[in-house]
Amino acid sequence: MKIDLQKNGGFPGSRSRSRAKLTTGQVLASLFKTKRFLERSPVANSYSATGFTTGFSLVEMLIYIGLLAITFTAVVSMLVNMTVTYRALKVSKDIDLSAFTAMERISNEIKLADSINVAQSNLATTTNPYLSLNSYNSGGTSTIIKFFLSGNTLRISEGGIDKGALTASTTNVTRLIFYSVSTTTTQAVKAEIWLSSGTTTNYKQEKFYTTAVLRGSYKNR
Repeated sequence: MKIDLQKNGGFPGSRSRSRAKLTTGQVLASLFKTKRFLERSPVANSYSATGFTTGFSLVEMLIYIGLLAITFTAVVSMLVNMTVTYRALKVSKDIDLSAFTAMERISNEIKLADSINVAQSNLATTTNPYLSLNSYNSGGTSTIIKFFLSGNTLRISEGGIDKGALTASTTNVTRLIFYSVSTTTTQAVKAEIWLSSGTTTNYKQEKFYTTAVLRGSYKNR
């Protein structure tokens, strides 16, 4: 059997541009040479009989997905732990700040006061507790300093005028009580306060107390 090839229609490696007649053996030999040429070329190294050889196999894909899932889980867990830690620290900070502000102001006002205004105080009880002190304002005029609860917030008033809150809005006063402590020579006031903050997952409550001696109880002795 012979095959006619037209001009410029030969296979790779054909040197003749003229009309030629090739036998079946010559055609097969030419195809074999072409196959070997393709196998040695860079393009051939990227292919196989079934497709690309440079892609990912199913096993490799599963391994990569598993590693990605593990990494993602670790990152999410770290972020959750950081969030929980931040909230816990914020709760503690809010409580400590409110306690410091309230106790410092109560202690200072007790030290500057002459006496307890018993008629306007509700002592030794946690039911609607409040403390009134006979003291002086910045101008030296006598006035009454009062500590009282409004809802869950500790507030202070001077001369019947509300001067503001002593605890933060993020902190609740869960319990407050004032005691009058007297000796033969001095009189003091003990204040106890329970503060809480946070939600059910980060809830925290702490107790604070302070005791201070009234100036008027010893200044003339």
